[in-house]
Amino acid sequence: MSATPFAVQVDEAAAKTLAGLNQDVRELLVVALLEAAADPWGRAQRYHERMSPEIRLMEWGGGAGLAVYLIRPQLGTIVLMELTWVG
Repeated sequence: MSATPFAVQVDEAAAKTLAGLNQDVRELLVVALLEAAADPWGRAQRYHERMSPEIRLMEWGGGAGLAVYLIRPQLGTIVLMELTWVG
């Protein structure tokens, strides 16, 4: 039996960036977020060694995008905090 995926939440700043992405790019992000929800610790690297290990940095969209998310294990959620697309 596999573990239940984490729920994905999007904070206000990331939502504003997300709203400006075209549909194809949003679909790439959805795929990456589903992977992150299934394995939040393994899908992304630690954001910075001096920051909490729950803050993760994830490449997506073939490396043209970066996302920072916070793992909230006690709530079973990941929160998308920052989003960048350079493609």
